Amino acid sequence: MKKKFFGANLKQNMLPDSLIPDYPDMKDKEDRELVVFVSPFFLNNTYLQSAANLNGFSIGSQDISEYSGGSYTAEAPSPSWFKQAKITDSLVGHSEQRKHYETLGTNPKKINDLFNRKITNALNHGIRVTYCVGETEAERARGATENVLEEQIIRGLNNITPTDPNQLIIAYEPRWVIGTDKIPTRDEI
Repeated sequence: MKKKFFGANLKQNMLPDSLIPDYPDMKDKEDRELVVFVSPFFLNNTYLQSAANLNGFSIGSQDISEYSGGSYTAEAPSPSWFKQAKITDSLVGHSEQRKHYETLGTNPKKINDLFNRKITNALNHGIRVTYCVGETEAERARGATENVLEEQIIRGLNNITPTDPNQLIIAYEPRWVIGTDKIPTRDEI
């Protein structure tokens, strides 16, 4: 039976002690899975782990390093840290990450190449990846949605062949709806 996957990104808006009342009990829900993506700061938080165990959901990281380890101060956590904290999932390419790199003047092709290295590193260490793709409002307005998504998928997943297809989830996240009151139609999705 294929499970329905639900991912909840806490961003930096909520503290772990607010999790228990807000998330439904996922125990005995064999047809669905919930992963709550948290700031890397909370990955080893015992209260958060207890809440996840109590309510039957998993904890994921909002980012992962392109490096397995080494001298990379302030870099996202390496996959080896994930194993230590029993974290099995990571977001890569979230719209806010894409926007951050664009704000720094990074070329979109280089951004997708960076995400490719992060995805490769995660999969090589057995971490499941939710790879976010999506177009901005300007890209949508000029009719470039398909080209943008194709570029993000082709470059972001270049030379990636997971041994288990369930280790890679592609999440369509239209950037023009993030933080707005706009809602995509079924046809757009």
